Amino acid sequence: MIFYIVNAAVFMPSTVEIPLRQVVLSFYGIFMLACGLAAGVVGLIAVMRRHERSCFVWLTVLLGLLVLVFVLGEFLVPH
Repeated sequence: MIFYIVNAAVFMPSTVEIPLRQVVLSFYGIFMLACGLAAGVVGLIAVMRRHERSCFVWLTVLLGLLVLVFVLGEFLVPH
């Protein structure tokens, strides 16, 4: 969640075209997706193996599912 806030506050408002920023943004986006997917996997492991019932763990599973839908959407429905 912190990465999304940093992305919205730091990277998006700037209108100046900087070539290095384009490279950083692509890796930053991939890193955000990987963190979301990892959180979902760890949350799913906690629910399945440790029988965790916390609502925050279920939120991480939901976040991981959302990231998985975004990634699958990019591959299945190209623009």
